[in-house]
Amino acid sequence: MNDNQLDQRARRFYLHLIVYAVVNAVLFTIDMVRSPEHLWFYWVALIWGTCLLLRGLYVFRVFGLFGLDWEKRKVDAIVEKEARKDRARAG
Repeated sequence: MNDNQLDQRARRFYLHLIVYAVVNAVLFTIDMVRSPEHLWFYWVALIWGTCLLLRGLYVFRVFGLFGLDWEKRKVDAIVEKEARKDRARAG
């Protein structure tokens, strides 16, 4: 992934974060006005927030599970495995 793709993903993530904050603020207000004794807005915030957190971890490659060099490492491992099989058959 090049820097331009990362910038696009980061921009989309931040836009999603802004939408999340605005929508949850509206839901909080509706919940407080309509039924303060039965709160429900936090379920939306919790589920959506968890999804947003996971997306942020993916976009910014926090854990590096599928980092920039992951595909290269996997391809190299497959090529090496096939080369060993070929050597075993020939030898």
